[in-house]
Amino acid sequence: MSKAFNLKVLWGGFMIRGSLAQNIGISMKTLNIWFEEQKLMVAPYCNIMCNFCSKDSDCICNGNDPGYLSKSMTPRQAVNWAVNSASKNKRVKIIKISGPGEPLYNFQVFETLRRLNSSLEDCILCICTNGLLLKEKAREISQLNVKIVEVSINAVFADSFTKLYSRIVNNGDVLSASAQTAEYMLKRQFEGIEACLELGMEVKVNTVYFPGINDRDIMEISNRCLRLGINHMCIISGSPRGKFRGIRMPTLAELASVQQEVSKIIPEVEIKSFIPY
Repeated sequence: MSKAFNLKVLWGGFMIRGSLAQNIGISMKTLNIWFEEQKLMVAPYCNIMCNFCSKDSDCICNGNDPGYLSKSMTPRQAVNWAVNSASKNKRVKIIKISGPGEPLYNFQVFETLRRLNSSLEDCILCICTNGLLLKEKAREISQLNVKIVEVSINAVFADSFTKLYSRIVNNGDVLSASAQTAEYMLKRQFEGIEACLELGMEVKVNTVYFPGINDRDIMEISNRCLRLGINHMCIISGSPRGKFRGIRMPTLAELASVQQEVSKIIPEVEIKSFIPY
């Protein structure tokens, strides 16, 4: 990275650094501009059953939280939506593919990326994933000009994993949540992250926080991120839905405490909360 682009641009809590800033035509005079992102939900199927997931809202009407959506857009709908958003709002420079299922598990996502490459050449493409297929798909999404990858890692320890997940699908096999599955999942996630970093993509790690379930995990995840050179994490407030309906959400004090502790390890720590519909 050239020294001329060591300054960074903040949008929605995420930093656009170096070559990314250069790619979207940011001059040094406008490095303090806030940019906006447009989320596209084009992944109908998922390869992981999260116990805190509930698909019972309409994607196009309620596009805030991918884990709470019932429908996905078609690639054509998604690209039209993105093009219209970017044409009406010049601050939209980030196109993020996120949910309602797992993006890397759905062919529609790759079709959407190909369409976006020909329709919105001046926008940065971002994809959110659970990371299970990331190692195999890293090169393909890099070739499709994805610059930012957000990976959801919610558990390190087996007892947390078995509470947060019911099962995963791997190469057609259904694996129930267990200590062995937890170890395999975590290995796959970090192998995928390493593959993305080697290909020059930015990586952000998202963790859904449930007090009393994955408190210890968050600190271990942040330490592992540090060892890989990841500078940005997002702590997402867990919501009471799905099998977790009735569970309490973290308080503001708990979120602030987690942010403070993780900030001792990771330079940029964002807090995000989705209010259930």
